[in-house]
Amino acid sequence: MALANAAQLGVADAIHRGGGEVSLDSLLAALSLPPSKLPCLGRVMRVLTASGIFAVADGGGGGYRLTPNADFLSIARAPILIQRLPCFTAVAAASRLLPH
Repeated sequence: MALANAAQLGVADAIHRGGGEVSLDSLLAALSLPPSKLPCLGRVMRVLTASGIFAVADGGGGGYRLTPNADFLSIARAPILIQRLPCFTAVAAASRLLPH
């Protein structure tokens, strides 16, 4: 569930746009979420940090940074990732054959 939420919100892209490392408050603003969602976003980020998708920023200020595991969540880097993975290339090619 946390992974799906991060993908839908575009968390990896927001961190990437923030220079690869952002505070939770900056991430909340970058995602255009209301301040009342800060605790929820914090929980999602803690789960995904514990899972190795994101990492705690080196500065120790409670921020987050990208890891190589976050690449598949990034819309900006998805075309590169898809080209590198044959199974995704086959799925992408097949999906063009299906009616939308």
